Amino acid sequence: AADALGTLGPIARDALPALLDSMHDPDPTVGGQVARALGRIGPEALPGLIERLQDLEPALATRAAEALRHLGPSAAPALAALIAAAARPDDPLRRALAWAFEALGREATPALPVLLALLREPDLETRRGAAWALGNLGPEAADATAALVEALQAEQAPLRVLAARALGNIGTQASAALAPLRAAEHDPDPQVRAAARTALHLVEAPVDRR
Repeated sequence: AADALGTLGPIARDALPALLDSMHDPDPTVGGQVARALGRIGPEALPGLIERLQDLEPALATRAAEALRHLGPSAAPALAALIAAAARPDDPLRRALAWAFEALGREATPALPVLLALLREPDLETRRGAAWALGNLGPEAADATAALVEALQAEQAPLRVLAARALGNIGTQASAALAPLRAAEHDPDPQVRAAARTALHLVEAPVDRR
């Protein structure tokens, strides 16, 4: 039922109070459906989601972060609450926050210090979300170059790919990563090698953005 309401998008705003109440459902499948439905409803869901993001119950806060991810850049008014929630130690919540920041695109620029911390988490999905989010920031993520170089040497190939892409998106301001990117051209994983080659092209030469 929650998924069906979500497909209606803003038309389902009359169901918003019921959907917000359903976030307390202990069934994780229902929780995921509700998060998606709330995200599709749009900005009207923001006040209720921000309130639940600040809830002391980790599962509820996590679902709120997941719903905010589905809102994409429209969730920008929740940025301060998302940053504050990252101070909490709950692993599922921090994972959801990483991907919520990713969905914000460049609107997540003020979260750069938080993203650097999330990039160093032990959880792979959290690190992937943070790396992707940093890549979305472009040159604004220049201060993350050293952390991304570290991620470029991670054990997991999917993380190395995202680190290379993020460095490429930073562009010439990531010049400190040139040597590690050249080394990554010889990575055993073909996707890492391809990402490193593309990144080197972007880091070595300025792009005409006119």
